[in-house]
Amino acid sequence: MNQFKTKKFSAFLWSISGFIGGGIGGAIIGGLITAIALIGIFFAAYLLSPAYSFLFSTTSLHDTVIFFFQWIYPIGIWVGGSIGFVLFGLDFSKKAYKKSLPA
Repeated sequence: MNQFKTKKFSAFLWSISGFIGGGIGGAIIGGLITAIALIGIFFAAYLLSPAYSFLFSTTSLHDTVIFFFQWIYPIGIWVGGSIGFVLFGLDFSKKAYKKSLPA
């Protein structure tokens, strides 16, 4: 009985670490997606500078930053966060399930 309680507690700790690991993994993947999107926006603006010169003008730079933080940043964090949370969370949850099984 005592061994079963220890295994249950170990599974509980693994599931908690799954949430923490999922959150960290989501933040990392979301940050990478957001950084790639930001680099892509400015690279495209550099290549198409006559058409998109508003990205580099001082009057519209504020609008570009607002656009980034209203649309690109949240989408990157939500999508990347969801992917990272599912991947890391499922991995830790699988380990938690295996540890909770009686010997």
